[in-house]
Amino acid sequence: MDEKLNILIIEPYFDGSHKEFLEGFCENSRHSSHLLTMPARKWKWRMRASAFEMAGRIDELKSKGQKFDAIFCSDMLNLSELKGICKAANLPSVIYFHENQFTYPNQVEDKRDFQFGITNLSSALAADKVMFNSGYHLEDFLSESEKVLRKMPDFKCLEILEQIREKSQITYPGISGEIESRIPLRNVPRISWAARWEHDKNPEDFFLAARILQEKGIEFRLNVLGQSFANSPSIFEQAKTEFADIIENWGFKQSKREYLGVLKDSDIFVSTANHEFFGISALEASSAGCACAVPNRLAYPETFQKSELLLYGSTAEDLAERLETLITDKAFRERNAREAIENAGRFKLAKTARLIDSELLKAVQP
Repeated sequence: MDEKLNILIIEPYFDGSHKEFLEGFCENSRHSSHLLTMPARKWKWRMRASAFEMAGRIDELKSKGQKFDAIFCSDMLNLSELKGICKAANLPSVIYFHENQFTYPNQVEDKRDFQFGITNLSSALAADKVMFNSGYHLEDFLSESEKVLRKMPDFKCLEILEQIREKSQITYPGISGEIESRIPLRNVPRISWAARWEHDKNPEDFFLAARILQEKGIEFRLNVLGQSFANSPSIFEQAKTEFADIIENWGFKQSKREYLGVLKDSDIFVSTANHEFFGISALEASSAGCACAVPNRLAYPETFQKSELLLYGSTAEDLAERLETLITDKAFRERNAREAIENAGRFKLAKTARLIDSELLKAVQP
């Protein structure tokens, strides 16, 4: 099992958590890796057509004498399509699922386009091994896949779901082991919210909870972090004006070091997500020493071990109540932060890389 492989890594959406995950893997893997990536733009078009671009690149590498033992890719690639149009891509393959396109929340009420989820299904079938970033994700994917397949008029092919389950495993993406932990206990704490500025991260509940606290006369400061987009929810501009006098940091941090610096200088971290399969930002904040308030839904009960200290209910009012306790009761805040640090210690990139290394070897030498 000490064999060193030459791995072709394919990521059509190379930014954010996808980029950090692969960089962490490459840094900690014992295998040699060659990355084929595309900028993180227009994710739907990446899922539809990135296989065409990647096929050309792989053929070019082959023409130069490059040889690979296996492919490691993400769910943003149509792996079955790539293997169908590129003979050089017919290698043992492991696919990593970050998202579930069957359950991504629609921003407006409309009929869901199931094609992106079908793409995920065909990619999972084409792979030798399928990795999910949480047990919640695995079960959510298979459950929603079954619902969609049952909508088919005939030839529902439900048996493929058991095939996928049999070659699937849970592999947490992990976080850096170099995040320094400290627990500030300010009288006026800094509360951080960090996520993509999109509707599925539910910023409305965060700002509503902040408004409830202000109406009660409770003092705090705000860090609102994350990448914004042209169609980001309008609540952000409203909140920037409404909470202008208590905002410490606003928007995207250009470097990971700067971002982690804000987390280390925060007292409390909040998530309000309606779509989350692991919770990297919450676990990074935990590792940095923040007390945490994450909703009791999605992957959070799994990654935060159903902790009553770390999980709040499900509404903005529940969040406001938990934040009030964290702000006014320093002893409770410290207990929360210490439990969060201990929990985050379970998830390390080095451990994740070892697991992926092992599965790639198994794919090559079943």
